[in-house]
Amino acid sequence: MSENSWRKLVDQESIDRYHYVATKGREIFGESAIVNPLLPLTSADLVLVSQFHREVSPKNPQAPFKLTNVMERGQDPSSFGNWELPGGPLEHMELAAQAALIIVSELKDHLMPVDSVSDQWAREAIEVIKELNPYHVAVAAGLHDEGRQITQMFYTNDRYGGMLLRKIGVRPDIIAVIPDEEVMQVPLGKDMDEYMQAMNPESVLVRIADEFGKRKGGTDTLLQPEDINPEAQRVWGDRYVKRPFSRRPTDRWWRGHIELHNDNAVRYVQGLDQYVRGISTLTLKDLTTKINTQLAPTLPQLQK
Repeated sequence: MSENSWRKLVDQESIDRYHYVATKGREIFGESAIVNPLLPLTSADLVLVSQFHREVSPKNPQAPFKLTNVMERGQDPSSFGNWELPGGPLEHMELAAQAALIIVSELKDHLMPVDSVSDQWAREAIEVIKELNPYHVAVAAGLHDEGRQITQMFYTNDRYGGMLLRKIGVRPDIIAVIPDEEVMQVPLGKDMDEYMQAMNPESVLVRIADEFGKRKGGTDTLLQPEDINPEAQRVWGDRYVKRPFSRRPTDRWWRGHIELHNDNAVRYVQGLDQYVRGISTLTLKDLTTKINTQLAPTLPQLQK
């Protein structure tokens, strides 16, 4: 098969799976609060998110439109072989949603009194978080990685994810707080704390759930702030750029911006910590320790 013929096959598989996942999403979410903004989100909606993920899983024998592993062909390096394994995408999606519930609960219990803080951003964030529906945050965290249903290419999956959620009909107020790449592309000369302080407070919480609602590679514990460091980012970045280039514009853009992403990693985590400290009596480490304490025991153990 020629390279052009293979590329057309890969693209058609992606298109077919995209439409399949969107159709199943509309079917499963139906008239639920995930699509109807007049309804309050509840634990039942998290159940629907889990049902959706398991039904469209590329490992589900009943799910059509599984994508080809084309790493060896030098095209899109998507591989869905670990989708349901410990440390795989499905586990992360579930952990992020559960981490979000813990984060909201802990912060609400430890928010500073509004009149005790002088910064306007902090006063506004405290007021927002006090009124947050924890299931709104959890559903957003649970749906934050839907682009991986189509591809594992970083940034490209962000683009797919947003399109997919809109195609499904997920309500805009959920989509609006799902993390994107922008915060990791803050110029090094610009203040990261100021950037985060201008963000929707719920988006910051979803970011914490995304970053630390995941297994630390090769372990039975969850990622902690100290695990995001220059060496870890260098290894991750080097591994990524060695993947075959897909020739997609989004992949080209990402490869040109991955260095700034990695350079921002440590100050990004520091920014999350400063944000938490600015609105509560907690630190980021307090939150991630709590997440790990509650969720690590639920992880299936890796084979030694």
